[in-house]
Amino acid sequence: MEIKFGTNFAIGMVDLPIVLPVLAKTCLEQEKELLKLPWDGTSGTTGLNENHVSTRSLQYNLFDWDTPETRELYTCSLEALKEYNNKLGDPTPEVYIQAWLNVLRLGESIKKHHHYDDGYLSANFTVQCDKTYTCYDPIVEENVAGKFTIFPSYVPHYTTEHTSEKERITIAMDFIVR
Repeated sequence: MEIKFGTNFAIGMVDLPIVLPVLAKTCLEQEKELLKLPWDGTSGTTGLNENHVSTRSLQYNLFDWDTPETRELYTCSLEALKEYNNKLGDPTPEVYIQAWLNVLRLGESIKKHHHYDDGYLSANFTVQCDKTYTCYDPIVEENVAGKFTIFPSYVPHYTTEHTSEKERITIAMDFIVR
């Protein structure tokens, strides 16, 4: 795991061995069903609207999808959490992982936001993308398929505009201490 340091935080990045084409197909199939969930009229400051599954992030947990790829991602996410904490010399508490899907299309982006002021850690996993970046000021990281990035939940982050016809698919998650 590679660690990069910001002003008062560290992000960790590691490639995960997930079968990405199958997971991408599953995500796009699930997107259709998730968009049927009611929208509460908020975006959590992401700037997204009712046409995005991101705005329904608390209404489901992606890790409830019983597929080999989501099971593997769950296991790898816990391993990455332990490795991140080990690199920083921190203990790893028992956690619950809340995960959700983000799908961006041509011209879309996610505005600056953070997850929880007093939260533990958050992460994102890139399933599919073309030349987009996630910014954790002052760190800017290219979204690369297969890359898992973990960071403190309080860190504001955002994406650059998606400039491809191919969907940008990521999976976001929060590690919640039990």
